[in-house]
Amino acid sequence: MTWTRKGECNNCGWCCVHFGQDVASFKMVGAEADVEFFRVRGFDLFENEQGKVVGATKLISQHAPCPQYDGEQKCCKVYNVRPVTCIDYPIIPGQIQYTPCSFWFEDENGNKVGGQGSPYPSPTPIFKPT
Repeated sequence: MTWTRKGECNNCGWCCVHFGQDVASFKMVGAEADVEFFRVRGFDLFENEQGKVVGATKLISQHAPCPQYDGEQKCCKVYNVRPVTCIDYPIIPGQIQYTPCSFWFEDENGNKVGGQGSPYPSPTPIFKPT
């Protein structure tokens, strides 16, 4: 499947603060998913509207936010000359699902998925801290 990025940056700053952190993310499928395995390891669990756990995420390493991000002004100090990696981010939908990002992706079949700030946000999970 090929995804094409759409939309424009809404300057939410999420990628400036979180980009570079390794995230372990799992989609729970089937009745046999061992939810307790993820719960006892400190993962954040996401439930659908029926109360079934459908996903789990956890930051597994921590990196400092970009030093060019101005948290008070909520902007990049070098936005007009930012690195190519920053310009190209995000490159896949999983990098922005459940974030405030305004980008979205579309595949060759017309499926669309994006950040919560996009016109095509992922279905909002119900966050239940463990």
